[in-house]
Amino acid sequence: MTSNGRYAYTINAGSGTISSYAASPEGFLSLLNPVAASTASGSTPTDPALGTDSRFLYVRNGGQNMVYAFRAEDDGSLTPLGSTPGLPADSQGLAAR
Repeated sequence: MTSNGRYAYTINAGSGTISSYAASPEGFLSLLNPVAASTASGSTPTDPALGTDSRFLYVRNGGQNMVYAFRAEDDGSLTPLGSTPGLPADSQGLAAR
């Protein structure tokens, strides 16, 4: 969930996609986009992490040993920024600052 409490993102490991949700002030979620972003074909994204300012979302793809980066826009949409290879094959979890 973003630091302002307005948006939330879920990772869909089976389909390699990320869904976005709007959050109401009461805490109710409504689906904004079932496929707000996607990672590479055949990928298994897991372990999402938002930076402390909630401007960037990072997703670990252990199957391909990569981290994907997305910019979280003011409307809750995600803009892909690219990926970085080279994660150790046995890496677990992801943290962002």
